[in-house]
Amino acid sequence: AVPRRVWTWCALVFVSGFIIIALEIVWFRVVGVILQGNVYTFSIVLGVFLIADALGIWIGIHIVRRVADPRALFIGLQTAVGLYALISIGALYLAYDVWPIAEELVTLGMGAVTPRKIALVFLLVIVLVTPPALLLGMSFPIVQRAVQEDPDLVGQRVGLIQLWNILGNAAGSLVAGLVLLHVLGTAGTLRVVALLAFLVTLLLLLERTARRTAAGLAAAAIAALVAVFPGNAAFWERIHSVPTGITGIVAEDRSGLALVRVAPDAAHLFVFGHFQSRVPFESYHLLLGAIGPLVHPDPKSVMVIGSGLGATPYGAGLNPSTTKVRVVEIVEPVYEVRDAFARLKRDRGIADLVDDRRYTHVVGDGRHDLAIATERYDVIEADAILPKTANSGLLYSAQFFAMVRDRLRPGGIAVQWAPTSRTVATFASVFPHVLHLRPLDILLGSNAPIPFDPARLRARLEEPAIKAKIEAARVAPADMARWAEMVVGRWEPTSLRPFPDVNTDLFPKDEYYLNNIGTGLAIGTHR
Repeated sequence: AVPRRVWTWCALVFVSGFIIIALEIVWFRVVGVILQGNVYTFSIVLGVFLIADALGIWIGIHIVRRVADPRALFIGLQTAVGLYALISIGALYLAYDVWPIAEELVTLGMGAVTPRKIALVFLLVIVLVTPPALLLGMSFPIVQRAVQEDPDLVGQRVGLIQLWNILGNAAGSLVAGLVLLHVLGTAGTLRVVALLAFLVTLLLLLERTARRTAAGLAAAAIAALVAVFPGNAAFWERIHSVPTGITGIVAEDRSGLALVRVAPDAAHLFVFGHFQSRVPFESYHLLLGAIGPLVHPDPKSVMVIGSGLGATPYGAGLNPSTTKVRVVEIVEPVYEVRDAFARLKRDRGIADLVDDRRYTHVVGDGRHDLAIATERYDVIEADAILPKTANSGLLYSAQFFAMVRDRLRPGGIAVQWAPTSRTVATFASVFPHVLHLRPLDILLGSNAPIPFDPARLRARLEEPAIKAKIEAARVAPADMARWAEMVVGRWEPTSLRPFPDVNTDLFPKDEYYLNNIGTGLAIGTHR
């Protein structure tokens, strides 16, 4: 039989495993936003964590024989993890008001990666992650020191401790990732992590030893820091450098984070820290949405992958012939901040988009939506994510473009922004008929010849019904037309396509190479 004392240790290990994984989720969200969704965020945070964890185990092995009270030390380590998490992330929050530190943090995820940025990123991650991971690593030898008292039961006790640690890890991942982030946001999740450490610390207060004073002070410090830690909206407004006097609209859940920075004359949307769209709508985003339905002779149904503040979906509905527009957005808070902004400012463009009954706004993965779709579309447009951000390769790959092609009706048109020449090559390798338009770099693809005529497009933009909707969004039709002035590439079924350098699901080159030293997101260029 397993003694009650060992089961008590299993419970402590479970809580410890929960705390560290929940804290990892907080780190990934915070660092990910600072680095603006960089594809290397996960590997950097995880790599630093594992190295620090291993170093902590090594330290624990060398001090474990000198530990007189393993239980007190283990609880003290969990207390230190909770305290440090609050202090380090709180200090990061305060640093956004300290120049030039704030300037370095704000620009850390912008542009190409340089040696200086690499050093700063690792410094940031090391400061946030190393101490808690080190303390966690030290905990494992301490636990074994406490439960291993019979050589014949070593395997059983090791297995039990590992089992409960894994159960705690799994619970932390599921509860923090699916519930706490969804209900409380990042700041609230951090508070829960700290309060768990607080509860563990209270165990020492139940003992009549000299440690009660230290435990009481530590518990009081955690409680005080939890009480003064900023709310979720205030935390993310500071991290996004929302100036004093400017309204910030924040929404966060398990699917992601969105923030609208509302200035008197404009509003800007940030998703996972990087700028996505604005109001008034940009003319080029509006054209990306409008060009497919305006070129197609009878675009009854349109699908748009990626919403933003709504410029591209709004453009998709400019043609009066369109009766159905399906908008798929994977980050649900994007809809929340968009609708909150519509209520706050009653912007005509967003208000019309929200109220238009032709639109269906869906929360989901665009690829999954295409995979399970039973209907086909006249136009499918994708303008969801910058190609240098994490997981963007799944929306720039040959396999994705093939899914789009297969969901088009006969004569249907696919519309794709072409930020890199590798995107152009990948798109052109999939569709029989392709047009590449400049200066915006728009790709049109179809299984049939594409009836594109620049003069006809300009004329359509001046039609009264269409022009009225464009002007309602505070955009001039002429500004839209200039983004599709010329055809710089045309491929027919018989055209040669010598494109070995393409993006695939297994090799999403742009997703990684655009973050390399000396490269950037230059439209129409690639590494």
